Amino acid sequence: MRFKKNWVIALLAALVLVLAGCMNTEDNGTEDPETDPNNEDTEDMNGDSETDEGSDNEPNEDQSYTWETYENERFYFTIDYPESWTFETAQNNDGITFLPENQEQDIRVYGAQYLEETSTPYANADHADLSQEEVTLTSGVEATIIEGEADGVYHYEMVVVENGLEYHFVSKTTPEYYQENQEVIQAMVESFAILEDALEEDSVTLTEEKAFEIEDQFFDMLYTPETVGRTNEIENYQNKEALIDAVSEIANRSLAAEHVEGYYREEEGALYVVPTEGPAQLLADSPVEINEIDRHTYEVIQEEENALRGAYTLTVEFSWVDGQWKITDRTIVLDN
Repeated sequence: MRFKKNWVIALLAALVLVLAGCMNTEDNGTEDPETDPNNEDTEDMNGDSETDEGSDNEPNEDQSYTWETYENERFYFTIDYPESWTFETAQNNDGITFLPENQEQDIRVYGAQYLEETSTPYANADHADLSQEEVTLTSGVEATIIEGEADGVYHYEMVVVENGLEYHFVSKTTPEYYQENQEVIQAMVESFAILEDALEEDSVTLTEEKAFEIEDQFFDMLYTPETVGRTNEIENYQNKEALIDAVSEIANRSLAAEHVEGYYREEEGALYVVPTEGPAQLLADSPVEINEIDRHTYEVIQEEENALRGAYTLTVEFSWVDGQWKITDRTIVLDN
């Protein structure tokens, strides 16, 4: 009986070996489609089709960055950005525009005054193709994220309103660029912080004396310059850019450029003043009203009347920029 059982076991073992050899012969020379590197239909473990290496749509998940921190001294905020990126600072120092590795994408961060009756910081949320979400950043700042694709552009925006100020991070890029750099852009937003200690510092006060001092300098440089003999040629500056640079020491650069472009001309390597009536000026012998807009911005308002303009109201804005007062805006309203 034991002999018979051993014989049966030996027979079964032989059959198993024969079948295994047949299966090996059938598979010989045939690649498993799941491991064939040349198979274009290869799927990953999640069932998703793999894309070619270097595809424009492949996220840069493995790309690492060294980070730098930008600090804005006018509106007291910081944000991290990749060290390889450069940026341009706004003329009024309200923020910067990033230049991500020389790619033509619109990515910027800036601050502004928040005026409850007129400001519309969440205006982009009204777009039908954009969504809105409330989030809390790592710094504890409450923010609103507005994002979505509209008109061929991927819009990703952070809005923060706090302490009478509003802050914006705005990324307007191609959808492909956003998909590739989504983690970087979101990490930048996550790093945004408001410098609470700086906001608690005492404000800088603009005095009437200082306002008139800067106003006089502004008009001396622009409208009563030294000329060559009895001509209209300017003695100390040979081109508009040089004069704009000089005036920018006491005024916003864009404001300086606006006045130089309107009242000067260049000709054969020389700069000439164009004879015309100049703008309204704050008059030292007339009363003014000084209003504080925020800790570092004041408006000086003066109501006057003359034969040329009739009754008018002149408003000159002064801002504390880079440790000094500068004229940042001028408006005149005629009463007639």
